[in-house]
Amino acid sequence: PAAQMLPRVWLQNYTWRDEQTWRWRQQAELPPATLAIRSPFDADVRFSQKRETQWVGYKVHLTETCDPDAPQIITPVATSAAPIAAGNLTAPIHAALEAKDLLPSDHLVDTAWLDAELLVDSQRDYQVNLVGPTRRDTGWQARQAGNQFAIKDFQIDWEHRGAICPAGRRSQFWMPALDSHGQEVIQIKFSKRECRACAVQSQCTRSHPPRRAITVQPEARYKALLAAREREASPAFADQYALRAGIEGTLSHGVRSFDLRRARYLGKIKTHLQHLLIAMSMNLARIGRWLAAEPLAQVRPSAFKRLHSVPATAPA
Repeated sequence: PAAQMLPRVWLQNYTWRDEQTWRWRQQAELPPATLAIRSPFDADVRFSQKRETQWVGYKVHLTETCDPDAPQIITPVATSAAPIAAGNLTAPIHAALEAKDLLPSDHLVDTAWLDAELLVDSQRDYQVNLVGPTRRDTGWQARQAGNQFAIKDFQIDWEHRGAICPAGRRSQFWMPALDSHGQEVIQIKFSKRECRACAVQSQCTRSHPPRRAITVQPEARYKALLAAREREASPAFADQYALRAGIEGTLSHGVRSFDLRRARYLGKIKTHLQHLLIAMSMNLARIGRWLAAEPLAQVRPSAFKRLHSVPATAPA
């Protein structure tokens, strides 16, 4: 294995300058993070970064139940390479839950696990309703406070392939296209002449010459995303999504008590086994506390608070 690793590392870092000499690869020639070997001892580990945290290794993805009248049990445990986006695991986790007849009706997830495509696919393929905060509209019209016109303010006429702006003007162009990630989108553009003469132009576009253009996803995804964003604004969403705070406590418990952030073995297969054993240990402890009727703590009590809760005894 060591001899097989050596040419892979050389090929990753060097290329031919000419027929007889090698040179270092330039930055643009290096393999992406999902393929780049980061350790000669473990060919499966990869580099990743989340905000200020950098690491070489894997990601563990935990899912747990949150029924108020039952113990909170960790169900599927997934292990992926570090740079793999969480959304790539949503469908495999649903497939694993379906295989065990454990699919939920509502699945509370973080933003990374949810997008317009997953909202549609989860409902269509598994009858699972993904619940979580969606990614925001990044246009300046949506980010600024005031009366600016964001995409949600446009009426999309799917049947006649057009859009109507807040001023009542109909779009001029409707063009299916692909975005930078290869996903299907629809580019909609309005008339330059009508935008130039529009009385609310400053609330809609900053382009020169003035012309509003919007990009939307296909109908099913667009409607699912719009409905999810409307749901987020309701008090019921806040109450329901508050239940997801439990999984953050689960991850914290796994890190503090079971060294979840440290891979004890080499290779993804053995690391996944470690994650499974940790989840099993946590489940056994949770079932034991539930059978003993111990109430669930909202936050981890400090050592002083635990000492203070010990009942006092008078001397004999």
